[in-house]
Amino acid sequence: MAYSLRIILILLILGTSYVSSIDEAPLMAVYAIRGQTVRLPCNWTSSPENPVILVLWYKSGTKTPVFSGDLRSMDAGSSWRASDMFEGRANFTKEDWVLVVKDVNYSDQGEYRCRLDFPGSPTHNVKVHLHVVDEPHNIRIYSMGGAVVEREASVQEGHPLTLSCRATGGEPLPNVTWWSGSTLLDSEAEERQVMTSALATATPNSPATPYVTNTLHIEALTKGHLAQNLTCVAANTPVLRPLTASVFLRQTDAELLVSMDAPTGKLQGDHEYDVKCRAAGVRPPPIVTWWLRGNRLTENVDVIYLNDMKVFVLRVI
Repeated sequence: MAYSLRIILILLILGTSYVSSIDEAPLMAVYAIRGQTVRLPCNWTSSPENPVILVLWYKSGTKTPVFSGDLRSMDAGSSWRASDMFEGRANFTKEDWVLVVKDVNYSDQGEYRCRLDFPGSPTHNVKVHLHVVDEPHNIRIYSMGGAVVEREASVQEGHPLTLSCRATGGEPLPNVTWWSGSTLLDSEAEERQVMTSALATATPNSPATPYVTNTLHIEALTKGHLAQNLTCVAANTPVLRPLTASVFLRQTDAELLVSMDAPTGKLQGDHEYDVKCRAAGVRPPPIVTWWLRGNRLTENVDVIYLNDMKVFVLRVI
């Protein structure tokens, strides 16, 4: 997904007066996407009559500042220092005391505190909680048989329907929900594979990628279902645009039609023969598997398309 806004700031409590107590410091929540640049605000504009003389940024769990700026010796230039925690990724803007962190990662998240000292006024403190997130990579809808549902599905009023929605990737793992228009149908996920250290380097299409699956069961489709698209929504923060996938329910009186063409008569050794299974009438197309005496056949199997018909060809050698 491409968004023009990659870093979102939620202001939970905003204080514009001097705050001397750390416990009374206003708290902000900042959400940043891993790998992007984040700005941690201090929310203060100094005046010439009461300038800032010392800027200190702390992170919860550390006793020394992670970034500091001493403005008391202006003739000799300001002294700016960053801790090794950021490995050269942190910078500072003097105009608004914002701490800028590049290539933000999970180890950066936590609670930060900005402290501003003045020559004749109480200290000003602001607390910022940084949340580092990864957006879900993709979202797919599957039929009960495991076929990917693209845009529409053939259904019949009064008949049951089962669809599964899987969202892969994302930290934290997204909530996956099913909607019919503005009506929530299902908010309970049946499967979750969470992020572990072993999965941290998994690629988006890797079987080890974290995922969430929500399976929707409708016992009997109504006209209300048919009037709206079914939409699956995957969201892992309250401020980032969620991933969505929708399916149009196409009302049909057709049923799944299956036929098989096989060679007749006696078959000769060392010859190739094609056995064809034709399936049509519903969307998404069904998944067809070949079996022989209880064993699934996976070799010499091809699929061809004839109009809306899916033909599965087994080559017998």
